[in-house]
Amino acid sequence: MQIENWTDLRFVLALHRGGTLTGAAALLGVDQTTVTRRLRAIERTAGSELYEQLRGGARFTRIGAELVAAAERVEAEMLELEARIFGGQTHLEGPVRITLPTLLAVALMEDFHRFTERHPGIELEVVAADQVQSLSKREADIAVRAGPAMQVPEHLVGRKVCPLFMSVFGASSVRERPWEQRSWIGWVESHPGWTALTEAYRTRYGNGPLGMKVNSPWAAVEAARAGGGVVALLCGCPPLTRGLVPLTEPEPAGEVWVLTHPELRRSPRIRAALDYLYEVFERRAMAFAGEAQISAEARRPAS
Repeated sequence: MQIENWTDLRFVLALHRGGTLTGAAALLGVDQTTVTRRLRAIERTAGSELYEQLRGGARFTRIGAELVAAAERVEAEMLELEARIFGGQTHLEGPVRITLPTLLAVALMEDFHRFTERHPGIELEVVAADQVQSLSKREADIAVRAGPAMQVPEHLVGRKVCPLFMSVFGASSVRERPWEQRSWIGWVESHPGWTALTEAYRTRYGNGPLGMKVNSPWAAVEAARAGGGVVALLCGCPPLTRGLVPLTEPEPAGEVWVLTHPELRRSPRIRAALDYLYEVFERRAMAFAGEAQISAEARRPAS
């Protein structure tokens, strides 16, 4: 048997350590379907089943057990190599490029500043973009991605860190108007995702007129602050919502994943950035849920 892609062995190792397909998926930060598909591909290459699915978990066949042993040897060799390369490093330095949606970048900018204070040797690059940057092409080292029912590419590893919630926000003067008289900030054609989101909220809340159209979240926020209309924004993001009032209760808007390439996650500086992001999102989860955003007065329908 010839293994063409040695990274496939991490799926075998994860099943061994996780005990079940669900446990393996949790260890790898992917969904169970991805684990099953990759293991089936290895079985086709091997021409033999790797494991039996029993009530108590997975039991490896002889071929499966041999692959587990091989995977453990490969991992041990990689760890030994990393120890030789990085073992003497006590000072983290070098570039780390993180890409994330614009709204999340705004929400986390203070946290990024604290990271640079904690690790002054790391050259942090924050790429705020609503277009997906490719980790495989090394356009970024770490990607923070957000959206409904996220499908994590099988060649990446990471963790789901928190849910996201959105509310409709507007200037305080807008709150006195009924929904059908509240104009909405629209989006130019290059932002189909934001256009669809705005239309969904607009249909549910009075179907008021469309006001001006913009091409960036910052422009939408400034238009709303000026009284130009209402806009759907992330909850728990004071830099964006400062000067605005929430007009609806928080609603689920998806989930946030922190992802990287398998080859990068053991780099000390990438590991430091990943751990910091996990820490940040754990701390900010309640703010993103919007529990501090909505007051009883804000929820009261306009008369």
